Amino acid sequence: MIYAKQIASALQYAHSKRLVHRDVKPENMLVGANHEVLLSDFGIATVTQSSRHQLQEVAGTTSYMAPEQFRGQASAASDQYSLAVVAYEWLCGERPFKGSFYELASQHLLLSPPPLFHINKRSSLR
Repeated sequence: MIYAKQIASALQYAHSKRLVHRDVKPENMLVGANHEVLLSDFGIATVTQSSRHQLQEVAGTTSYMAPEQFRGQASAASDQYSLAVVAYEWLCGERPFKGSFYELASQHLLLSPPPLFHINKRSSLR
């Protein structure tokens, strides 16, 4: 999980500069020359104006979006949630939720992810 720690550090730096990435996913993580993981593609990042939420356009990759991001209220915590979804996927080989945009939005908003134990147990039975 050293990679997760490196991405968390990159996010902390971005957040300290008031940037919210809004699209944390494996495709936006690059391996550098020294085998470190680098966070890329700040194309839809937003600058936070204050501690209160401001309405934004809904943007990001649905499978990794935080519940508040579906409401147009992405924050630093949204990036942390997305990193947790990535870590979940790295640990068990699949994302916690599947489906269309609306199905994913509902699941992220209303459900807790399946415990990793159940996913790994199901995988070992195959």
